[in-house]
Amino acid sequence: MPYDKLNPLLWLVCLLFTSNLWANSLLQSDSELKVTLMNHYNVLNKKVSACNSLKERPTPSVSEPWLTDLPEKNQRAVFLVVNEIAMARCYKQEEVSYTMALINYTAETGDSSYLDDWINTKKNYLQTDTVLLLRKLDRAKIYELSERENLFFPFNPFTIPLSK
Repeated sequence: MPYDKLNPLLWLVCLLFTSNLWANSLLQSDSELKVTLMNHYNVLNKKVSACNSLKERPTPSVSEPWLTDLPEKNQRAVFLVVNEIAMARCYKQEEVSYTMALINYTAETGDSSYLDDWINTKKNYLQTDTVLLLRKLDRAKIYELSERENLFFPFNPFTIPLSK
C-alpha cells in the first residue's frame, strides 16, 4: 500500500508504543512475547474482517469528469486503489499495533519467520501493467477521491458502474 507521507503524530505514537513494548518485553519470556504477538494478530484479523464486511453496503456512485474520461480498465484500477486506501484507513491502528508487536518480538527473540511472512503479505499484489497504468495517473486526484464520503470506507470496487 502506498504511503507517501505518514502523519508525524503517527510516528510519535509508533515511537511511544515501541518503547512501551520494549520496556514490557524485558519482563516477558519468548513464549509470552509470542502470545502477545498472536493477540495483536487476532485483533488485526478481526478488524480486517469488520472492514471487509463494510464492502456489503450499497455501491457508491461516482461521477468525476477526470475519472469518467479514462478507459474502463483505468477506471477499475483507480477504484481498486481507492478501496485499498479505504481498507488501510479502516484497520490502520490495529495494523500499527501488530507491526510494533512484530518488530518487538523479532528483536527480542531473533525469530524472523513472522516478520518474513508479514513482509510477503504486505507486498504489492497488483499486476505490473496495473501499477504502470496507475503511475501515469494523477495521484493527488486518486487520494482526493479516496477522501470523499462515499468512498472513505471500504467498498466493493467491482460493483461500481464504469462510465463508457
